[in-house]
Amino acid sequence: MTKTYEAIVVGAGPAGSVCGYTLAKSNKRVLIIDKEKFPRPKLCAGMLTEKSIKMLKTVFGRINWDEIIDSSYNTFEIYHRRYGFINRGISSRNKLYLVDRRIFDNFLLQKAIQAGCDFQQKNIVDLKDLKADLIIGADGANSVVRRSFTPEINRRDYSLALEIEAEKSAIEEIKYPRIYFGYVNYGYAWVFPRRDKVVVGLGGLTAKNKENMRDLFVNFLKDVLKTDYRTYRILGYPLPFHNFINRPIQDNLRLVGDAAGLADPLTGEGIYYAIESGYLAAQSIYSYQPIHQAWHRAKTMRNIFYSPLFHLLIIHWLKADQRLCRWYFDLLSGV
Repeated sequence: MTKTYEAIVVGAGPAGSVCGYTLAKSNKRVLIIDKEKFPRPKLCAGMLTEKSIKMLKTVFGRINWDEIIDSSYNTFEIYHRRYGFINRGISSRNKLYLVDRRIFDNFLLQKAIQAGCDFQQKNIVDLKDLKADLIIGADGANSVVRRSFTPEINRRDYSLALEIEAEKSAIEEIKYPRIYFGYVNYGYAWVFPRRDKVVVGLGGLTAKNKENMRDLFVNFLKDVLKTDYRTYRILGYPLPFHNFINRPIQDNLRLVGDAAGLADPLTGEGIYYAIESGYLAAQSIYSYQPIHQAWHRAKTMRNIFYSPLFHLLIIHWLKADQRLCRWYFDLLSGV
């Protein structure tokens, strides 16, 4: 006899696993579907903010953080392509946490399975194959579920990130996460040191950059790597701003995380919004008003922050004023 489900979650990333876990804890019969076998590699800078940590505590209660946190920092550095080192942001209260998404995502999925969710590896191409009272689209920036929604995606906000993972010896000694401005318009580049490797990436709005994003990334790699960039395989992934939708509910469909376009337009952070939206959707709270209000504020700040003249002023202010660096640290750490 075929098992029936009250909810099917498409996608087993943070949004899908949190949603499935929360539904299962409410005694719902839940199936989580993902095209990949877990654990699986996942392109992502892998930064968790303080508000992400707080949200994980809300969902799961006590967590053994050593299982998922690779490293943490209370300091970060800002560089600029033209001006070099700008300043260092230090916080006595907040930290930036780095995770390996292969480990982190599998940890969350196992939590959902332990709570009672079934998991199935399957590639969904047509929603007609899914039979349940509730279907949650947690299938990322290229969401199949999102295609069933109106309005259609916003191509003008299409954004792209590119990334490599390298051994630490491939780059000069680095103690803290670094943000680099000046390599891409309406975005930034980064170097994030984990325990045994370094993640190097660049992301931004494609519409605001005349040059090919890969060429911009290569320029960055040539500046920061001690080895030939061609040694590494450059991988890219879409940032989900084009998916943003004010009403992520249609018939029995719900969207969460990247599928709903929920990533911070200024910092690019998506994990927090994935966790929160998955949690809210599972509790039948289909209004993301607090999330959307924060999203619109961040988009306004992005447009101001990256406007050409004002951005140069901000760089000079960051260089001159340690307090502004602490403010930017708090912004990155989600406080």
